[in-house]
Amino acid sequence: MNHVLIASQSSSRQDITQRLTGQFYTPPDICNEVARQITVDGFQPRIVADPFCGDGRFILAWLEYVHANKSIALRSLEQILLWDCDSNALCIAEQSIAGALQRLGLERCRIDARVCDTFRMFQEAANSIDLVLTNPPWELLKADSRDSISVESLGHYKTTLKYYSNQLKHLLPGAASHTQKSMGGASVNLARAGAIACAMLLSERSSIGVVLPASIFADQASAPFRREFFSRIGVRKMQYFPAELRAFDGVDQPFLTVTGHGCKETQQFSLETFAVPSSARVISADLSGIRPVPLLINNSQAEILDTLGKVHSPLRMLELDMRFGLWLGRELDETRIAESFGDQGVPFLKGRQVDRFSIRQHTPPLVSPEKREIPASTHEERLVWRDVARPNQKR
Repeated sequence: MNHVLIASQSSSRQDITQRLTGQFYTPPDICNEVARQITVDGFQPRIVADPFCGDGRFILAWLEYVHANKSIALRSLEQILLWDCDSNALCIAEQSIAGALQRLGLERCRIDARVCDTFRMFQEAANSIDLVLTNPPWELLKADSRDSISVESLGHYKTTLKYYSNQLKHLLPGAASHTQKSMGGASVNLARAGAIACAMLLSERSSIGVVLPASIFADQASAPFRREFFSRIGVRKMQYFPAELRAFDGVDQPFLTVTGHGCKETQQFSLETFAVPSSARVISADLSGIRPVPLLINNSQAEILDTLGKVHSPLRMLELDMRFGLWLGRELDETRIAESFGDQGVPFLKGRQVDRFSIRQHTPPLVSPEKREIPASTHEERLVWRDVARPNQKR
């Protein structure tokens, strides 16, 4: 994680380390709910781990819940693994959990606390953990102008970031975005990487409780992740929390809690949504990963979609059937698009200029062929629509 060190020394942002390492701690209520779901009758883990432990609140919540409910889950507990790149947070975690173990009469349980990069560590403990409770970082490995890296360090920062991204892509292929779906050339999402690394830690008879951004179960770019995650984790339950809840300090983003078993394929799982109106239903997993998890529809809407799906072909079939010859996709990557504008070239229409069945009158900027390769599709007739990235961006 050399890019984090470079950024911490050269950025004018006070929170740069927090942003790049995804340090947004899980609300206590969410920790308690995951602890409740994961504590099933008869399950007695020997080794428990939080590979992205922060201040240790997840495992602490589980210990307290199990003790308060007089579960037998602590009878076989021998070791707790705590990993984090933040030495101060790890120290707090180790002290808090050591105190809880002593208070609960579990002094025999060892704590293995390590300051480390989990993405370089997880292979050492592969297939050996009985219970994983964690919230991995959610950051996309992408250089961002908002990070305010000094001009002198920017080149080195980007090179180091790309090197680290390529390493994770090699170790955890499911962390990379689907081909042609990456954002501005950035393809590795740390939430996807963290979830798959945790899945690879799990032993034959194990359980997992993890908090993840909802987007990686619902967007097109994360299809490889869903394929690998559902093949490694037998998901039992997902709970969806909308962005409007603002459960995390400083993060306006929908998220999920996921609980399940290790070393199993997902067949079906229950999905509980806390949007308005709330709903609960059973979902059949798509092991190909292509079909997103329908997080934002209620039961009656799901029935309508199921009926339509049995009668009509999906939109992507128009792309596969060359009788129609349609290509579905983004025509031009808009990353730093303003740098490609010139006095002459091809008019560029922004999404905000598209109304229902009409185009707003304006003078569009021109994309210069000398600065940006013009796609061949500009010579074809096109169908244009507005999309909405997140529910809280509805207009």
